[in-house]
Amino acid sequence: ADAHGQASRRGRADAAALPADAPDTATVSDEELGAFVESERQAGRLVSDPERLRPYLAFQKTHRTRQARLDELRARAHIEILLAAPAVPRLPEDEGGAPALGPAAGRRVIVYANYRCDPCRAVHRELDRLRAADPAVRVVFRDFIPVYDPVASEGARLVRCAATLGAFAPMRRLLLEREPPQFGRPWFEETALGGLARTLQVDTAAFIGCLASPEIAAAIRRDSAHAGALGFTEAPALLAAGTPLSGMQSAASLANALR
Repeated sequence: ADAHGQASRRGRADAAALPADAPDTATVSDEELGAFVESERQAGRLVSDPERLRPYLAFQKTHRTRQARLDELRARAHIEILLAAPAVPRLPEDEGGAPALGPAAGRRVIVYANYRCDPCRAVHRELDRLRAADPAVRVVFRDFIPVYDPVASEGARLVRCAATLGAFAPMRRLLLEREPPQFGRPWFEETALGGLARTLQVDTAAFIGCLASPEIAAAIRRDSAHAGALGFTEAPALLAAGTPLSGMQSAASLANALR
């Protein structure tokens, strides 16, 4: 009984040590930020506003710190798992006609997200890292818009319309490089849409006409409804080879799910 009590107390002490050793949010120094920006530049990815990357890097750093501490605690505890793991759920991998990057025959990640919420934008960057490490992975970008979010809705329309004209990748990149506007403000003023179309190298009239298309609005609603039907309650949500994942995911966790 005494040995059991000591083990129990040690277990509680180890568990209690985790929050102190692995804070909720890590800090990112100017040197770390500069090193990341330089690595992106060398990879051919320009960063227009480095400060916007600081929360993303803080997430990565926090995750690595917590994971290392958890691995250390688990190794010290000598845990033996006797319960059989439940079967991994597999949900239908329905692309729904959404824009995609990567070969059609590749292993698929289907992401339900938008271009406004911070976790969504972070997971977009992780998906780019996943594809950079493994170009054979196919990523399908389905919309997941809150009940009322005009900023997220407009972003979805911009990307959908660009995709119908063959400019999905550059439009997506533009939105991820910009800070999302405040509620009541557009991503692009109406007077700037012509210039945006020229930047994307698409037909201006077709692009502007598409933005008001009821078919595009209906496709966005269908995607959001489909995410809810799968059981997801908020963005981002993902299917990795049919395995459901909710919330922010790193490139490593997605690669592991695909395996």
